[in-house]
Amino acid sequence: MTTIYLIITLVISIVLNIALSMMLYKLGKIIISFEDTVEASIPVINKAEKVLSDIMERPLFFDSPEVRGVLNSIRSVRYAVLTIASNFNIVKEEEISESTDKR
Repeated sequence: MTTIYLIITLVISIVLNIALSMMLYKLGKIIISFEDTVEASIPVINKAEKVLSDIMERPLFFDSPEVRGVLNSIRSVRYAVLTIASNFNIVKEEEISESTDKR
């Protein structure tokens, strides 16, 4: 009787391990795809940050609340872009240091 329970437990364990392995493989593919997308977006983010910096350096010729609001929005977006870019660079630097440590 205990042999049957052991065989059933073994079969269930094998099936669950196969299912888990398939799900982990799919998750790994999603993570790699996301990483590739992030790496491809870094130059775009850097370019956008440069454009926003250039806009911020120009003097304002119209002093209205609407223009000030737009300028504040541009500052907020610029800060968000800088934060995203710096976070990407931190992650990339950590990966580089980990890969050099392994060698």
